[in-house]
Amino acid sequence: MRTIAVIKAIPYYFALKKLWPYLFLGSFLSMMTLVFSGNPKLSILPIVGLSWHHIPEILMFFFLGVWFGDFKFLSTRSLCLYDACLLLVLTLPTLNGLIEHPSGIFAVVTLATFPTFFGYFLKRCFTIC
Repeated sequence: MRTIAVIKAIPYYFALKKLWPYLFLGSFLSMMTLVFSGNPKLSILPIVGLSWHHIPEILMFFFLGVWFGDFKFLSTRSLCLYDACLLLVLTLPTLNGLIEHPSGIFAVVTLATFPTFFGYFLKRCFTIC
């Protein structure tokens, strides 16, 4: 009986009933669609290596941060130990990007780290304040 209650609580505690995981998934799917359709280059800005898939990629990481910041087991009064654990998990895309593109640290931080942490702390600030 307790197991069923725990399983029913998972969508609540991990914010699966909110919009964020679905915006994350939609951004991921649109990014992968652009990658598999030939990875067209973004001709608006003359920056080397900038492609159309980077726009939904930035949104994807932002929504990932907001989604993680909306977990219900986080404190509503202040930052806590769980925040530190989630921030460690949120650094995994950065580490993966640095392994794949070691010379592109600026691009990895711009595309993955900044949007993820910005979304996370934005959501946490609105929750705490």
